[in-house]
Amino acid sequence: ILRHGQYLTVYSNLVDVLVKKGDVVSIRQNLGRIYTDDSDDSKTTLKFQIWKESQKLNPEEWLVR
Repeated sequence: ILRHGQYLTVYSNLVDVLVKKGDVVSIRQNLGRIYTDDSDDSKTTLKFQIWKESQKLNPEEWLVR
């Protein structure tokens, strides 16, 4: 979970996390490696959420196309 002022971004299904509590992160910085499920046709799925404090937001509105 990363805090951006009143916003939070949640990244789950990571195998390796490359940042730790207290780190300052940059835009497009690699945060970790996503798990690949070899038993499910080698699917790699990142679970990503954006929150404004306790209100869940639609992440599609925030992603660069």
